[in-house]
Amino acid sequence: MTRLYQSSVTMILLFSVSMSFATLAVYDLDWIYGVVAGACFVLFAAGMGASFPPAMKCMEAPEKKTASALMQVVGSFCGAEFFTMGMISWARAKHLIAHNTLYTVLGVLLFLGLVGVGIQGALAMAARFVFIRNKELVAPHQHGTDSH
Repeated sequence: MTRLYQSSVTMILLFSVSMSFATLAVYDLDWIYGVVAGACFVLFAAGMGASFPPAMKCMEAPEKKTASALMQVVGSFCGAEFFTMGMISWARAKHLIAHNTLYTVLGVLLFLGLVGVGIQGALAMAARFVFIRNKELVAPHQHGTDSH
């Protein structure tokens, strides 16, 4: 399980680097940052595929439930980061594209996605992970040692 935690932190950091370079590409209007963002995203996708499935194969049922909840937390954090990057990029480009109603609607949709899915999803999945981890891993060990 420790390996899965380490992989999760590494993957979140790699996704953050990718989104940072993508935002920088929009902000500076330079293509090289977009290439770096794409490369980091490919490494992120490859890392997710290489680290999570093999680690989950050798787990027992309670650990698999916890690992599944952890994967959902990673996905929700990445979603929140994506919407944040979208809002920053939208705000930067809004200065370049003036008085466009459809672009304003896009900004509203990005904001609603960030507030409705990104932030709430990250908080809800983090709370769900803590609940499942306590229910599946922590509580059985506490009850097992209390009965002796």
